Amino acid sequence: MCIIVAKEKGVEMPDRHILKNCFDYNSDGAGIMWNYNNKVHIHKGFMKWEDFDNFLDALSKQIDLKNSGICTHFRIRTHGKTSSANCHPFPISNKIKDLKLLKLTTDKGVMHNGIIPIKPIHSLSDTQTYIIKRLYNIQKTHPRFLESNRVMSQIEKEIGSKMAFLTSEGKIHTIGDFIEQDGVMYSNRSFEDKCYYGYRWLQDYDYWCGSSEKNDAEYEYISNLKMIANCLGHREDIVDVLLENGFTLQEIEDYIYEF
Repeated sequence: MCIIVAKEKGVEMPDRHILKNCFDYNSDGAGIMWNYNNKVHIHKGFMKWEDFDNFLDALSKQIDLKNSGICTHFRIRTHGKTSSANCHPFPISNKIKDLKLLKLTTDKGVMHNGIIPIKPIHSLSDTQTYIIKRLYNIQKTHPRFLESNRVMSQIEKEIGSKMAFLTSEGKIHTIGDFIEQDGVMYSNRSFEDKCYYGYRWLQDYDYWCGSSEKNDAEYEYISNLKMIANCLGHREDIVDVLLENGFTLQEIEDYIYEF
């Protein structure tokens, strides 16, 4: 699933227990970006909650967290390895080495929640691939694309999911529907104390793979995914489209259950 947590300047940071909920439900690595001295600062690759928690304590002694634009991201892997380098956020760059840096400054930062229907470059995630193949060129052609409704609508149509951008001035731009609570924007409900993280139709998916019952179980699984996708307002053929593009059933379930 992943979750983005974003707050504008002048808004208090969420309570730590809320951020810990985000990490617990999305535990494949965390990252943060904030604006300071006309730059976006990125620090990512926190694979343990304690490391992220300690970093926030240290950052709070260096900058005024309330008066900075801040976006945090907690990852669940869909494409690409579970690694510090594949954690969000990212600069908008066409260089792989830039996207894998754990600490950097840039003019704009971006983070993503969802699955982008694109074939990932080897070892990269779908988000990194989209940045290299599309977002970098969009920014090159339209340097002020964040202020263009037309361009932002096109990006939303292409990714079919959610993004948050942070500028060096501390302005946050989002794509997709976010939930606002106490001025903080969340890309789904996995920040809540009792998170409904999808209904797993087949909890023991790995168990029945290879068994004589696989075909019947898989057929039922796909049928249920299609029914739920329809109930949640997705296009009717979304499950078939994602299957044709090489997505696993687990990845498809995570996609359709995004809030």
